[in-house]
Amino acid sequence: MRKDSNDNIMNFRSIITPVLALLFLSTVSCKNSDDQKQDESMEKAKVEHEVAPRDSALYKMGQRHAAYMLSGSTHNDTICAKLLDIRARETDIRNRVDDEAADAYILGFQHFIIKENPELADSIF
Repeated sequence: MRKDSNDNIMNFRSIITPVLALLFLSTVSCKNSDDQKQDESMEKAKVEHEVAPRDSALYKMGQRHAAYMLSGSTHNDTICAKLLDIRARETDIRNRVDDEAADAYILGFQHFIIKENPELADSIF
């Protein structure tokens, strides 16, 4: 009789353990998905708050220029030349348009670099 009881306990454990593991993994997966959605919506709200609607095109331009910079060579001299080009564009926007527009351009550039290459962001910002 005792052996049957132990067999039942073992069968119960062999069923419960995978079920609990699956439940735990699905809970963690759902939480990460919810956190990611919340982070994305907070980031979008932050950008919308920091960039005036009239400057959103310059923000997007900054993001495109950051993507272009990351898609090219990773050689230090090439990155430095591209960063100088970014600063020249910022200065041109600042002189021709205004400070807020130039700030939106740089903000778009910075957000993209921080998101896509945090190590590079740490070294240049």
